Amino acid sequence: MTVREKKQLKILMVLLVILGVALYMSYGMNRTPAVPQVASPAEQRAEAALPSGGGARIRLDLMKPDDKDGDVGRNNLFQYRKPPAPPAPQIQSAPPPIQAPPANPQWRPPPPPPIAFKYEGWGQVNGKLTAFLSYDANGRPTQYNATEGEVLMGRYRVARVAESVVEIEDLESKRRQIFPRAQQE
Repeated sequence: MTVREKKQLKILMVLLVILGVALYMSYGMNRTPAVPQVASPAEQRAEAALPSGGGARIRLDLMKPDDKDGDVGRNNLFQYRKPPAPPAPQIQSAPPPIQAPPANPQWRPPPPPPIAFKYEGWGQVNGKLTAFLSYDANGRPTQYNATEGEVLMGRYRVARVAESVVEIEDLESKRRQIFPRAQQE
């Protein structure tokens, strides 16, 4: 025998043992006990006191009382009873007509959010006045050096640069905002 055949033989033996245990367990569980069980005298008296049928009772109070029409015995105990008819629907008057809300000619859409730039300072670069700006987007500040007419982030154009203020135009909402120079701490 080769090593492979010995290994296969061992696996076969283990599987046969498992099969034998499973058959023994299933045979032992399906058998009735060989020894009859005898009830004690107290248990025999308790069983005799119970009505036959395991305590099932017919509820005569649910039957129609005093059938005088002659249809005694025609009532089928094994059919469900028909539920009572639902109450007649109440007719309601027509709801009042819905009026359109009055038009408000003074209503305007809300203004766009403010531009989030901060004017840090200025300087002369190549003979042009340059603004030093910071933009805080979600806690990540970004620095810009911008001259007049330059477009930042594809949306904001620097309209005017002065020593004390810078004016930035939002190209999407056509709105301008003036930023004073931040005070040095």
